[in-house]
Amino acid sequence: MVTGHRSRVTGFVVRFLRYRLGGVGKVNKYEVLFCLNMVRDFKELDIWKKSFDLVEKVYGAVADSPKDEIYGLSQQLKRAVVSVSSNIAEGCGRRTSRDFIQFLYMSFGSVREVECQLMIAERLGYIESGELKLLLVELNKLAGMLMKFIRYVSALDEGL
Repeated sequence: MVTGHRSRVTGFVVRFLRYRLGGVGKVNKYEVLFCLNMVRDFKELDIWKKSFDLVEKVYGAVADSPKDEIYGLSQQLKRAVVSVSSNIAEGCGRRTSRDFIQFLYMSFGSVREVECQLMIAERLGYIESGELKLLLVELNKLAGMLMKFIRYVSALDEGL
């Protein structure tokens, strides 16, 4: 029975993608709703996995911050990087896709907040410029992935 269910899911997704790419085949609103429900397990999302990995990297980058900075910029940076993955997870638990999209946008905003704070930390000498560059590459990849995913979920939502 699981195999049949998995086949139907694959068929729905294939038809939906063909439709979005201008190919043959139409999808109905129930198939779109089904696809929306498929992305609601945040632990399966690549954007969540990448943002979760980023937490460790940022925490490691600010680990050697001065003791007097422990409740300042480094603490704010830690909260911001944690909110990226947390907003993705919370959005997955929301009832509507529009709510989900809103939380994805909040996550995107947190990515930009982390980017800014890392640049400040580098200017103040808390992290090395080489480490900043590596983190900015990761952040920009994540930002791109988030925007693509927002467009994907929005397209699914518009199909209703």
